[in-house]
Amino acid sequence: MHWRTGSLLPLLFVLIASLVPDDRAIGQGKDALEPGAIDAMVNKTLREIILRGAPIYNAGEFAGCYHLYEGSLIALRPLLGHRPELQKEIDGALILATRTTEVQKQAWVLRETMNKVMSEVATGTTVRGTVTMDKVPLTGGKVILWNGERAYIGAVKKGEYQIDKVPTGAFKVVIDDERGTIKIDPKYADPETTPLSLKITDGQPVTADIALSAPMAFKSATVQGKVTLDGKPLNVGQVLLFGTEKGFMACPLDRDGTYAFPKMKLGTYKVVIFDDSPKSPVPERYNSPRSTPLTIDVVNERPSTFDFDLKTKDEPMKEVGTKAEPLKEMPKLVLTGNAVLSGRVTLKGNPLAGGTLTLHPSSGPPVTAGILNGNYRAEKVPAGEYRVVFSSILGGREVLPTKHSSPATTLWKIAVLPPQTIHDFMLD
Repeated sequence: MHWRTGSLLPLLFVLIASLVPDDRAIGQGKDALEPGAIDAMVNKTLREIILRGAPIYNAGEFAGCYHLYEGSLIALRPLLGHRPELQKEIDGALILATRTTEVQKQAWVLRETMNKVMSEVATGTTVRGTVTMDKVPLTGGKVILWNGERAYIGAVKKGEYQIDKVPTGAFKVVIDDERGTIKIDPKYADPETTPLSLKITDGQPVTADIALSAPMAFKSATVQGKVTLDGKPLNVGQVLLFGTEKGFMACPLDRDGTYAFPKMKLGTYKVVIFDDSPKSPVPERYNSPRSTPLTIDVVNERPSTFDFDLKTKDEPMKEVGTKAEPLKEMPKLVLTGNAVLSGRVTLKGNPLAGGTLTLHPSSGPPVTAGILNGNYRAEKVPAGEYRVVFSSILGGREVLPTKHSSPATTLWKIAVLPPQTIHDFMLD
């Protein structure tokens, strides 16, 4: 859709007319609006204008967006007589925009001014309360209220927090662990997983006490072993472990057929042996979690060794009535295309507060993903095998051991398979 300046003017007039009261209400007398009410109205009007202007700008119609923002600021300027500094800010932005030759920059200059005006006139309520974990006051961290567009943040001090100028609406409540200094359950650190929410319906102060539960420590063990085919070491492909959670863990086989997962949660896993080479020696029944006959139980924290001797010969026929039918084989996994790689990174049991994860393939450029509050996600990762290194800089120096931060010494090797691979890394 192409937005023309003329088509935007009716939109502007309708928005201003619907959100801005008449001159009598703004002026003097018993019906005059209080400055706080005018601020709230200006803030709401600018927010609506931006919601309509942003799609126009993103569609490349910079001139239309510029004129929409220009008309809005001109219309709202007289209402800010109680804030002469903001009127000067608007005047300066309008002049600066006319001196800018690129219309894209003109629109952006006015957008930044609108953001500043909104920040200055923002009104809202105060949200305060306590933050405890298993009834013990939290000694640090931050409380973040997220409405999908903006974060409102308050520091936690001695188990208490306060956030001012919070607008009405529905919020996800996130707890920031301040780079891992506060040990909290990772689910509270992500807007997608936090179970905490808050709804503000009016401008009255809100007391919201937050009670967290301590993170559940899970037990893990090293899983290792050797894969042979008809008694001979299998030196191609990967070992994939499918648990009850979404996704799987993958490890390439070494030349002698060995594999190792440094830390795996205790539990039951289906074992898939996968190789997508054109002349793969691996029988297809081992290629899918639905058809593989291999399973393992990781029952304690001691290193667990599981050796698998695959057989080239097909499984025996099974009887169905009086007719013998071959077992159905599931389609093979395909190691082509791109994948999404995601998961968690912990250091000595705690989420890694910040850093990077870099995937080094045998050939080609590396792939890097950021780590925040223990979470990482990399898009469009080419399928294949990678060595994985980690970095976390604090005070200008690397805080992770060399065994995790150098491609030459890293112990981490993974296979990335489309469409999605989930892999958790537990660093020590």
